[in-house]
Amino acid sequence: MNDPQPVYEFDDVENHDRLTSFFRLILVIPHAIWAALWGFAAQLAVVLAWFAILFTGRYPVGLYRFVSGAHRYAAAVGGFAMLLTDRSPGFRVPADDAPVRLLIPEPKARYHRGLAFFRVIVGIPVYLISTVLGYAICVAGILNWFAILFTGRRFADFQALAALAMSYAQRAN
Repeated sequence: MNDPQPVYEFDDVENHDRLTSFFRLILVIPHAIWAALWGFAAQLAVVLAWFAILFTGRYPVGLYRFVSGAHRYAAAVGGFAMLLTDRSPGFRVPADDAPVRLLIPEPKARYHRGLAFFRVIVGIPVYLISTVLGYAICVAGILNWFAILFTGRRFADFQALAALAMSYAQRAN
């Protein structure tokens, strides 16, 4: 089963702005609120889509685009919050040239209805790993925050850890 997977990528920034990095948690608050509201609505859309897939074998295109837009926005906000970029994500679905991108393939023509039924159970280990990696993202973000404040540069290894964890989290979602 070779399903195309989402691809998480970002433009690597060598030197970061110390001032915006210092205030990053404050700057990200409105984006985090918007991402949370959009994410809540996307969760409701996922439940509707689950029933649609279960009964028809198709993911409604409108719901798919709404949910993928929410994931793309959350990825951009997460990348901004975790210092992968200095550019604020704005308040809409990021463009293809945004500094943090989540490339999501188009929906498949047909989905396996039986797999959709058990998706929640099968996904439990994936979400557990994603949760552990979420803590790794936070640790890497904090260490990079201090590195940027004192040197203007981030640690490449912590940047790679944050990128790996963000990529896995986006695929899990």
